[in-house]
Amino acid sequence: MRTWVSFESGSIENVTADLAMSNVSVTLADGLQPLSLVEVGGRISVEESSTGLKSKWLSFGTKGHRIQLTDFSLRTDRGSVLPRTT
Repeated sequence: MRTWVSFESGSIENVTADLAMSNVSVTLADGLQPLSLVEVGGRISVEESSTGLKSKWLSFGTKGHRIQLTDFSLRTDRGSVLPRTT
């Protein structure tokens, strides 16, 4: 995994990560069972949004966020597949 973080005025403005991982367990929220991923790969970018769509989930900054997936795919241990995005 390779990650880049951009700051503006002391706050996180953008996070970009290139992923190529296998056998990963992810907990998305308190009270939820972990999601077991056999494979996950591609690029994920999260940046502060100028639209003001602030959310409690995965939020940072004062205005909210926007998520972009590039060449991203995943496969769970239960056989669910998210095909590679473009």
